[in-house]
Amino acid sequence: MIELRPSYLTIDLVLQYVFLHVQFGLYEEAFTYIESVVTENQFRSIASIHGYAGILSFVLWRIETRRNLHQNDEDYFEDDSNLSDLGKLDDFSGDFGSLHFVNAIKYLETSTNIDPTLQIFSYYYYKLLFAKKFYGRAYIILSNFQTNTPENANGYRYLAEFFDGCLKDQSEVENWEDFDMDGDSELLDFTSNLERWAFYTCKWMEADPCADIENFSQLMDYYGSAYLLI
Repeated sequence: MIELRPSYLTIDLVLQYVFLHVQFGLYEEAFTYIESVVTENQFRSIASIHGYAGILSFVLWRIETRRNLHQNDEDYFEDDSNLSDLGKLDDFSGDFGSLHFVNAIKYLETSTNIDPTLQIFSYYYYKLLFAKKFYGRAYIILSNFQTNTPENANGYRYLAEFFDGCLKDQSEVENWEDFDMDGDSELLDFTSNLERWAFYTCKWMEADPCADIENFSQLMDYYGSAYLLI
């Protein structure tokens, strides 16, 4: 493909060029190009450029992980269905020290610092931080997103999801206090996390009439148990 040079580029052209590569499965080429562009003066302060560089880094990390797992299976990457979910945030079994994962964290952090209101990049960054057990930083990212987009019900949904994840992790590990809370001592307290999960789940359900009914059942269980303790 013809390479577009930064001297006459617009953000739309850059993203179209990147997405075209992604459409044809050329993830490494897409990342190499966006990485070369992101340092140009006119794009250094564009959150979406950094954000997509971060997502592409995450995708490359997923590919790297699968190559390591299936290195003896020559046909694995020939099946397109094995590559159809590369962007999903449901598998963090790879090496967090990988350059691709480090790049994902770096670019998504820059994106959210520039503009904390962009949902997709805030969510990706939170999920990567949570996977690394950086709970305090993940909470800050979600709090900033919710505060800056109060009309977006997903801000409450993500916070409810965050505290649900904290409660599950907290119940499964022995040394919860050893993880990175970024100065938020309340995250060390199980009861506080339970209360904040209930609060944000309520706020989510108030803001979104289509909220998952399962959360309503969980809330009823929570408040029922709390009532019996009074």
